[in-house]
Amino acid sequence: TVGLHFLTNYLSKVYEQLRMKDDPGAKAVLLLEEHAAFLLNEKDASPKSIAEELDALKRMLRMEKVRRPEAFSFFLMERGDVRSFELIPIVLLTLAENIFQHGVFLNPDIPAQMLLERFDGGLLIQTKNKVKRSKSTGRGIALQNLKERLTLYHGGKYELSCLEVNGFFEVSLKVWE
Repeated sequence: TVGLHFLTNYLSKVYEQLRMKDDPGAKAVLLLEEHAAFLLNEKDASPKSIAEELDALKRMLRMEKVRRPEAFSFFLMERGDVRSFELIPIVLLTLAENIFQHGVFLNPDIPAQMLLERFDGGLLIQTKNKVKRSKSTGRGIALQNLKERLTLYHGGKYELSCLEVNGFFEVSLKVWE
């Protein structure tokens, strides 16, 4: 983790230099530094409130919007008190990164979507995005890893489904307390 400490310190210094020059890139560097700091602190794999990860997800979305301001199209919806729900770390970021890697999120006519909804005794997370057709379709490693981590820490208290329907990739994850 010495490398990550170096990275966050380095990004902080670059941010200060850019900010003093009123450089628009300063915002992107600050978001990246905050995101790296979040990842650096995510060592414990046990379930905890998703509030910090939700903030990290929103920061990641702002980073993508800075990178592609003209076309970024990703809707994040929250229903109910989702922030207090306890879940293993990096679930939301894994699902978002899956969309960025394999999905369409730069077309306002077909935006990528993520819904977090609290229900009695649990949390529902759904994503939906148009599938980006490319030569490399991926191997599903991130979602397989997610499933293994959910099984390890949440046991039988979850349901995960991943389906491609009419050119759209849909993920539904239900986790019970």
